[in-house]
Amino acid sequence: MNKINNIRVKIDRRRAEESLEYFRRNAIVGENGKVSFRVSPEETLARQLLYASVSISVEIPEETKARIVNLALSRCQLAPEYERARDLINSFKQNFIEVYNEFQGNKSYFKCLTFLNLDVQPPCHFQILDIEANFITWEELENSFELYPLWKEVYKRQTLFSFPYKFVTKLTDGLKENTYSVNKKAFFPVLMEFETYGTLAAQTIVANRINLLRAVLNISEDIRLNWWYSAAASPISKILESPVYVVYQDNESPEIFLHIPVGDYQYKVHSPDTKTIEFAKGLLKDFKDSEEGDIKNLIMQLMIQYQQAFDLSFSNLIYLALWQVLERATLNDPAKKSQIEARVITLLGLNGKRIWENGISLINETRNKLVHDGVFPDYAEDLLFSLKGIVDGIILRLLELSKPLETVEKLGEFFQLATKPNNSLRIEKEQLEVKRSVIDFIENSRI
Repeated sequence: MNKINNIRVKIDRRRAEESLEYFRRNAIVGENGKVSFRVSPEETLARQLLYASVSISVEIPEETKARIVNLALSRCQLAPEYERARDLINSFKQNFIEVYNEFQGNKSYFKCLTFLNLDVQPPCHFQILDIEANFITWEELENSFELYPLWKEVYKRQTLFSFPYKFVTKLTDGLKENTYSVNKKAFFPVLMEFETYGTLAAQTIVANRINLLRAVLNISEDIRLNWWYSAAASPISKILESPVYVVYQDNESPEIFLHIPVGDYQYKVHSPDTKTIEFAKGLLKDFKDSEEGDIKNLIMQLMIQYQQAFDLSFSNLIYLALWQVLERATLNDPAKKSQIEARVITLLGLNGKRIWENGISLINETRNKLVHDGVFPDYAEDLLFSLKGIVDGIILRLLELSKPLETVEKLGEFFQLATKPNNSLRIEKEQLEVKRSVIDFIENSRI
């Protein structure tokens, strides 16, 4: 593992070795020194394997990581010694770190605008991990940005791609120039400023941070078993995905990213109470202070998955997404099919409650039918309601356990012990007491 400029890079040798060998054999170096590869299913698979083999200790957008991998790969092919190199992985790793450091030195400053159906009485801000999201007033936005060309371009793209929801509408008044309007009662502007590697990376970072904020605010209210049930595709969350992201870099024209809503999105303003906002800010602070391996960090990932599930609009997809939250929350071993059921029952204190025990087993069976046979029975619509309630309870329970247990490792130990029969626990307790008495005897003997 190499460490330069606080980055640790680890390469999965099993996945990377054959891929690097494939690219060494098939590289085409042009007269201009540009490296290319003939596109084929095998080349695509080799590239994806190489992407997946690289893990780093810092968070960067996936598209930025892919760019670094591609540049490092090209540099490998241009190095005279690479053709004869025995350890391709080490050569690639060194090039990856060099390119990463160059990217770090060439970051640019970005201002990013987005819009949410969330009224938190601006001005208001949320610290979301390393970036501050500032809710500003429409007046402040209009005084700071030139909006007419922005709305004109957004309207043009909406029309071109036939978006079902129109964030910008066009107003005409006789022969006067067209004017454009946004529903200021339903949307509130959010401004985020930071340094990163490019416009696409900036949009990715903002979308990820905003989705975490939505997850924390949505879950704090929707976890009370508020539910949606309809034959038509419609969103479950109160705070919906932003329809527009705008990225400004220096004095260049802004890059616009439109989100295509799934189903019939009707953006209605949502105003959480003070208690909900304070809960969200406190939880976001815990997430910011957490590290990989902490239960709080695990809960953050679960909440993001939970939110992603409710951004889907088809019951079978929501069902699978919620089940994946359960699998992650219970540290499930895919090889042990019944493990997740036992851990859910233990975590929620449902031991001996036959309806719940049998019900969780049925939920698992329904998931297996969907995954392996593509079958989603009619009754599964009702099971989805129960599955959501279970996931809600699991997340709440993990929040309670995050203080006494703190780490995912201790959570794993909790699962191992808590799912054992009482007589096994009694035996282990007796053995532990014997060990302690032996240790005490040895220490006293040394005195």
